[in-house]
Amino acid sequence: MKKTTMKEMTDLIYSSDRHETFGNIDAFIKDNVVAHEFKVRDYLMQVLEKKAVLGFDIYGYSQYKEVPQALIPFVMKDLLNRTVSNINRYEQFLFDGKFSLTTENYIDTGDGGFVIFDTPLHAICFSIHFSIALRQFNTYVALPLTRDIIKEIDIRFALTYDEVFFLEDNVYGTAIINNARILSKDKLNRFLFDRNSNEWFLKNLNGIEILRNISYSSLHESENFSSYLKPGLVDDEWGVFNKKFNGGILAFGISDCNTQKIGVIHAKQQEISIFNLQMQFSLSINSESDGTVFEPLVVTVGSLNSAGLVE
Repeated sequence: MKKTTMKEMTDLIYSSDRHETFGNIDAFIKDNVVAHEFKVRDYLMQVLEKKAVLGFDIYGYSQYKEVPQALIPFVMKDLLNRTVSNINRYEQFLFDGKFSLTTENYIDTGDGGFVIFDTPLHAICFSIHFSIALRQFNTYVALPLTRDIIKEIDIRFALTYDEVFFLEDNVYGTAIINNARILSKDKLNRFLFDRNSNEWFLKNLNGIEILRNISYSSLHESENFSSYLKPGLVDDEWGVFNKKFNGGILAFGISDCNTQKIGVIHAKQQEISIFNLQMQFSLSINSESDGTVFEPLVVTVGSLNSAGLVE
């Protein structure tokens, strides 16, 4: 992962810019700004990386009362910890069992955050595992007393695929800016994604709708994911892109995946093309103590309601 430092940026900027404003500032800018911009642009081209950013936050967080508001940051961290644990346990192909949330790939906002991934597929995988953990919380399987105080939590997601850069221990860039703007326009618990994410799925997996049929075997055979191949790993048995059936009925896996092209939203004088995603995932929850199978769950990620997004 490419990173830049304040020293590198300071040396770059100060090599042609200055603090003093003595003399004819207009002439100084006219004579030097083009060369300065080219120098900065050339440097940024070396540190900018295209990454997938999954943004999420709690729908209606400001409407919660004092005690639930104080509990929600803890619950969010607990959900994230469980998500990371499950990803490292069940998603060996994509995450290699070594994924963690650090200052290099996670921006915490209290009631949500932004997580940075190599590809949009990694972000989708994470969102499903996170939604499973959230469903366990909402259905009183996890932390039932805290759940009763907070009541149901609804999450909205946004996925962008664009450039970011790492300065010291912080992450900046178009992917994060656009993600935040998309989230700010959503007034429901939707999963919105941008044109670049849609193009990535079209180019690499023949479209995002393929998620309902995708398998780890097909990912293993794809040149796009050849760098993720691991000796001896044939399948992630309980990874979210696997499927298991019971009596001909899907008992585990993505059962539905629907997308809608919404159009263009306007945020701070910028136009962003967005799409809407809804997925449904079927599974059963096992007791960690004795392996007893709890009742089956159907987890819904996103919403098909696209009303109110485009002015």
